[in-house]
Amino acid sequence: MTGDEVAGYDSGGTIRMHFVVVNPGQYGSCTFFGPPSGPGGSNTGSFTWKFYSISEDRIYELRADLSNWPNYLGTRESYRVDLEELMVTPSPTPTSFKTPLPSVTPTPRHPVTPIPSVTPTPRYSVTPTPPYPHTPTPILTPTPTPSPVFPVIRMVIAGNDYDGDGRADPAAWNYRTGKWYIDLSSSAEVIFFGREGDIPASGDYDGDGVTEPAVYRPLTGLWAVRGLTRLYFGSSDDISVPGDYNGDGTINPAIFRPGLGLWAAKAITRVYFGESGDIPIPGDYNGDGIIDPAIFRPSSNLWAIRGVTRRYFGVSGDLPVPADYNGDDAIDIGIFREELGLWAIRDITRIYFGKLNDYPQPADYSAAGIAQISIYRPSAGLWAIRDLTRIYWGGPNYIPVSW
Repeated sequence: MTGDEVAGYDSGGTIRMHFVVVNPGQYGSCTFFGPPSGPGGSNTGSFTWKFYSISEDRIYELRADLSNWPNYLGTRESYRVDLEELMVTPSPTPTSFKTPLPSVTPTPRHPVTPIPSVTPTPRYSVTPTPPYPHTPTPILTPTPTPSPVFPVIRMVIAGNDYDGDGRADPAAWNYRTGKWYIDLSSSAEVIFFGREGDIPASGDYDGDGVTEPAVYRPLTGLWAVRGLTRLYFGSSDDISVPGDYNGDGTINPAIFRPGLGLWAAKAITRVYFGESGDIPIPGDYNGDGIIDPAIFRPSSNLWAIRGVTRRYFGVSGDLPVPADYNGDDAIDIGIFREELGLWAIRDITRIYFGKLNDYPQPADYSAAGIAQISIYRPSAGLWAIRDLTRIYWGGPNYIPVSW
């Protein structure tokens, strides 16, 4: 859907409004002007409602912060309405909600010189009258941007062997189109699964030794595992942290809720560990075959693994890169300092590999039982696996889904 202008009103008093309908899955906003004390009121302030478009049912969520208008609608109101209910017949020109000065005759090509105390709007050549102090800004026409979850620092992938041969497969996902490129040992696979706004959450969800492409949809809490299942678990504030939390060899849908520090694995456990601002880094840190809830705290470079250890490792700006770098079946603590290309693995090694804006992608690409240091460079679609190979697989708008 593209931008349309509509006008409408509220039963508590006329509200002149202008809003833009944006593409499905994008954010937009509506700015309202009107007397907050009801018909005939004198207060001419304004406020903005934010909505998120969903293509399937044309439902838009509008929110208004009316805390400075206590006599009109109370401290806060929240509405969920269908777009069709708001649409009325618009007036012939945009002046249906802006009254031009009596002495000004607007023309379509030559803006009128503004009165000293009034700022002209960026979209119309007419200078608004003093009762309307709010100047609509370019947010009324949102510019399409990538999903707010990308680029991400650390996305939890619970598996990377998409053909069951014992080695990790380089894989990239187009977060705009849902297209997957998977570089298998003997062939290449291209599939379409997921859509913009989803978070990849691949893993072996049926215990057959093969990683299934999967996505988590924060907007609805949907988990979709290709060819296997669809279920709902979690909410829009949650981070997906799939893993084998009971040691049975299959991946469980699980979420981390930063605001509460809640870890919840579906039908298995609920524990509290961590806080807002922490990066979830679950893994088997003690080699017992069970995923441990764990966090990295960027503000202090704290590594906290529930029931295992607490360590400080790294400096401000480092990215956590936990993996099994020595083949002992336990996850090791490590960081990637992208401005230097430094990999520092605690008690194991320090090397330089990669550069700024590379995605660290350590995994066992050789089936040797040891994670290789590797990067994905989205600007070129380059996968560079240290001491093993360099391939081009992906490109702009593709994020890696192998780690």
